Amino acid sequence: MEVDRRAKPSKTALGAKKGSGKGYSEDPLSAFLWLVLFSTLMFTVPFLVFFIVKWSLLEYLAVEGFENNCWSALGAVVAVNFIIYLYVLKAFREQEKELKKD
Repeated sequence: MEVDRRAKPSKTALGAKKGSGKGYSEDPLSAFLWLVLFSTLMFTVPFLVFFIVKWSLLEYLAVEGFENNCWSALGAVVAVNFIIYLYVLKAFREQEKELKKD
């Protein structure tokens, strides 16, 4: 009986096999579409939050001027951080899928 003595590729920290040339099994189109989605969210949602908070404070609470702008900007910053959190969460879940596959 002959024993196979060829070196088997080991796994990297990201779950890809060395020498495979691929980091993840996710196809490039899917990765690109996720990038476009999160980029669009990063551009549009903070503007929407800013103006919705600005309008709401002015309309319902009669908050004007500097204070209105500060709360609106804070809302936009929170929205950006939430989108970044979602992006990182998706990346970790994708990595877990890869590790479970192997």
